[in-house]
Amino acid sequence: MELTAEVFAFYCCIMVVFVDLMGQHFTMAVLVPYTMDVGATVEEVSYFVSANMACRIVGNFFMPWLSDKTSRKLTMIISTFGSFVAYTVSGMAQYVSAENRGDFYTLLAGRILGGLFGGTMSLAIAYITELTMYDMDKLKLRITVVMATFSVAPIAMSPIGGAVATFGLNLPFLISGAVALLGFLFALKYMKDVADVRKADGFGGSSEEEAAAAEGEGEGETAGAEMERGDSVLDGAEAAEEKSDEGDELAHIRMSQRDGALAEEEQEDGTARLSRPKDRVQGSAWCDSTIWLMGLGYGCLGMAMVMIMMYLPLMLEEDKFGLAGTFGSLDRKEDVAKTVGLVAIPQGLVGFIFQTVVYMQLSSRGWSDKVCMLLGGVVMTGSALGLSFVDSLGLVFVAMGGVGLGQGLFMGAYSNLPTSYIAKFYPHNIAEARSVPVNFLYGGLAAGPLIAGQVYTNEGQKLSWITVSAAFGMCTAILCFAATRIEANLLDPDQVVAEEIQHRVLLETHAPVSYTHLTLPTKRIV
Repeated sequence: MELTAEVFAFYCCIMVVFVDLMGQHFTMAVLVPYTMDVGATVEEVSYFVSANMACRIVGNFFMPWLSDKTSRKLTMIISTFGSFVAYTVSGMAQYVSAENRGDFYTLLAGRILGGLFGGTMSLAIAYITELTMYDMDKLKLRITVVMATFSVAPIAMSPIGGAVATFGLNLPFLISGAVALLGFLFALKYMKDVADVRKADGFGGSSEEEAAAAEGEGEGETAGAEMERGDSVLDGAEAAEEKSDEGDELAHIRMSQRDGALAEEEQEDGTARLSRPKDRVQGSAWCDSTIWLMGLGYGCLGMAMVMIMMYLPLMLEEDKFGLAGTFGSLDRKEDVAKTVGLVAIPQGLVGFIFQTVVYMQLSSRGWSDKVCMLLGGVVMTGSALGLSFVDSLGLVFVAMGGVGLGQGLFMGAYSNLPTSYIAKFYPHNIAEARSVPVNFLYGGLAAGPLIAGQVYTNEGQKLSWITVSAAFGMCTAILCFAATRIEANLLDPDQVVAEEIQHRVLLETHAPVSYTHLTLPTKRIV
């Protein structure tokens, strides 16, 4: 595959996301033991996690807004630098005096900063959507690859982080800070905004000579050949009228440009800012009940995920699992951190396979995202329920492998669930629209620890895992219903084909395209 500027931009985006996820999963195995080592109780551990996730909600409000209003590159650079500061502050907490709980509050400050600047996922998906909107199949594949990093990161990072923790519970945080600094420098040097990527690939030249040369390239060729090659430009209305019947749709698009159907906005440099018409956007994404429904499902998923993160190390501290040291000792905490990292291997490996290979195979064979989510959700729910009955370390590995299997298939489907919907109804505010369900996810991640702490303290281990299972079940039911709503709202196949023609012309030539001749949905379920 040719390494075009677009492909390199996608790889850069993957790199930034992996740096962020690397920090999360490299420190995940040690988070609970390290927090308790600075004097926190189980209840205070839940406050730590909740504070981090609540700050992610705040960050997920202002960072997508900043991304849509200014530059996606700038926002990602800010995010990676903030992560560097957050992980470094967290790691330094061990060297702060315990007097007046200085170490405790230093770690809390690091977790708050990590929440404010740690959420690059919605930014990355908005960037990739804008970069790849002309090809929905490629977009689906790329988003699947990005979301697969959620499974790759635990496989690669959690076991290493757990092993490193045996030399010091704060070391994973310091190493994550160093890697985040490298990610910041990488993004600063290599990340580009989508407009710059297009120019680097030879599209969107601004000079009059380039425009005149581009206008003449397509003369005498059929519209069908133009679309197949994807390297020609729009001609005048007179040339469009002479095209064969094979190019009727593209000719109609060209004719409508001359009619002024799509107004151009003049930028400061005098060039036209070309975008899809605003009448495609029906209100704010925050007022869209379908997106809220997805958000509720994401919230339940977040609760279940963070509960597992808390319950697993607390469960492994029990004597029945035979780990080193005595209950509550430093040796036991270090062994728990190492074991949590090892458990992440089967969970992440199985999840990665089912999120990529298995999901893409099922999708290519006609399985809908709704069916894949339903199947994955059932497996997740059953595996989480099984964790309430395990009494040996081997069964923990098996049950967490089942969680990974269901989670992989589920996440492969749900990560693509809003893509087409948002691209069609909110093309001007992709980052903001993607951030709405993600904010619900962070809301679940923030509320989950509070619920988990109360359930674990008052009801014990068994009911705790039943609560996780119930959260997975609710998530599956809500998101499957949301998938039904989305299917009802999306355009019919003929309309999708027409829009793909337009996206291709618009994004590969940066020429204005009219949407007014298309039959748009007269009613959307909101």
